[in-house]
Amino acid sequence: MATPFKMKGMDFGNSPVKQKQVPVSKYEKSKGTTPGSKNDTTSQKIDELESRLFNLREDLKGGSAGKPPVMAIGKTITKIEAELKILRAK
Repeated sequence: MATPFKMKGMDFGNSPVKQKQVPVSKYEKSKGTTPGSKNDTTSQKIDELESRLFNLREDLKGGSAGKPPVMAIGKTITKIEAELKILRAK
């Protein structure tokens, strides 16, 4: 007797993808930004990401000395905003 057909695919309830923190960019490291710890609560992670976002946006406005790498900052801002959206949805 043939076995019943079982559809292969992903079980969305038990996703193997784990949430990663947005890494601190080279530019942020040069400014002295440190990454948050993995044991932070959701509200602490949100606060840390919001402060990083604010600092990067201020640097783009011209609040930093020298010429900031605009493309790299833009990519980092996009990643941080996506991370914030995920954290706020929880």
